[in-house]
Amino acid sequence: MKSLTLIVAFFSILLSINLQADMKKLRFQTVDANKTLLFQTGTNKNSCAICGMHLQTFYKTSHLSDTKNGPKQYCSLHCVVADADFFENLQVIDINSLKYISVTKAFYVVGSKKSATMSRISKYAFSTKQEAKEFAKEFGGEVMEFDGAYSVAKKDFMQ
Repeated sequence: MKSLTLIVAFFSILLSINLQADMKKLRFQTVDANKTLLFQTGTNKNSCAICGMHLQTFYKTSHLSDTKNGPKQYCSLHCVVADADFFENLQVIDINSLKYISVTKAFYVVGSKKSATMSRISKYAFSTKQEAKEFAKEFGGEVMEFDGAYSVAKKDFMQ
């Protein structure tokens, strides 16, 4: 009986690990760890500076800023808006290249059918307007520049 209990426990653990791996695959925002760029330091370098969510899991919506206290990374534009710290050189992940680009050069697709991060309205960034239009054509949403996306994100705090 004891060995049967151990076998069931072992397979339960394996099933749990596989389900967690499958859940990560289901998230559009998630990328492989070897494709992420983390600039924060310390014990929480893998987490959003505001909400603590895992940056790799929400990498395609992440932002990076230079602050007086060093680089900060955010899981989403929502957390950028929530941060009261002064930041400079705000950047966002281009979901196609997985590289950081300046928000002033990014084109956001706001309100697509893809999952949102920290909000009910998704916001994904692209390095070209054409790429953003193609994404919006396939998944819906409106193409806009950073100021428009930021204004939409601010509305999360007005409800």
